[in-house]
Amino acid sequence: MQEKEFQQFFYKANRQQQLRGFIYTAQFKSFSKAAGHLNLGQPTISMQVKSLEADLGVQLFDRKGPKISLTKDGQLLYQLGAPLLEQFDHLYETFIKQRDESQRQQINIAANHGSMQYILPKVIKRYLDEDSLVKVQLHFAKREEGLSKLLEGEVDLFMTPRNFPLTQEFLYTPLFYFKPILITRWDHPLAQKEEVDLAEVVKYDLALLPEKFSIVPGLHQALQQYNLGPRMRLEFVDWEMTMKYVEAGVMITIGNEMITQGNKSLKGTPLKQYFPATDYGFVVVNGRSLKKKVLDLIEILRDMSD
Repeated sequence: MQEKEFQQFFYKANRQQQLRGFIYTAQFKSFSKAAGHLNLGQPTISMQVKSLEADLGVQLFDRKGPKISLTKDGQLLYQLGAPLLEQFDHLYETFIKQRDESQRQQINIAANHGSMQYILPKVIKRYLDEDSLVKVQLHFAKREEGLSKLLEGEVDLFMTPRNFPLTQEFLYTPLFYFKPILITRWDHPLAQKEEVDLAEVVKYDLALLPEKFSIVPGLHQALQQYNLGPRMRLEFVDWEMTMKYVEAGVMITIGNEMITQGNKSLKGTPLKQYFPATDYGFVVVNGRSLKKKVLDLIEILRDMSD
């Protein structure tokens, strides 16, 4: 490969260097001053400009002794290239600034199924209505996954009921309280009573979630003292599916009043004499500072929980 061909190949692989040498030469109207500004040798700048002219097939400068001036093609390339080089030179700073701004505007919320389905929709609607710039990313997460995402910094807070122990790494704030109820169809015999006894409840087919998914504290322990026998013939792992079977009259179930929100086909009969209310709230990492956008959301959560 001849020397000229080698130089063209080399500078084609460094188009930005060619353009930089040309732009600063045009600004300073001097190869030597451009070289000094870029901390390069004058021959390097001259080679960059010559290779750019060769690649484009045009003459960019009129050279009259020590003085140089832009040709018509040079003026056009300068007008096009100067803004591009300016943007490129500040690309890193612009990227970091916009990335940081984007992260400040976005919040990440992890939530268990109950919080995601019954609590957050109205909260998030109000939050988005009040802040047109914020972006919310929701992450469905069960207990261990939600806490792990918090520790790793993947989410800002975790919405969940307090039905499990927490280590000192976490801080839980209860906000919403839901009373325990027996859930039946309106035409069920127990729906006609203001209060029911558990001894009556266990006479009917019950649909219950496994103990680790229960949203009624102490439910399974309390029912152990009764002989459920064959009456508990279905077990679910999803409240939405459970409610479908209750609506169909296949089973009755025990949950909390959150489950029946907006469902006029079902009757909730209080069981507060047996079980405490279930509290839902948010978990954050103890001692970790929160973004202003997250604090704004927490303020709305507090307001809507009153």
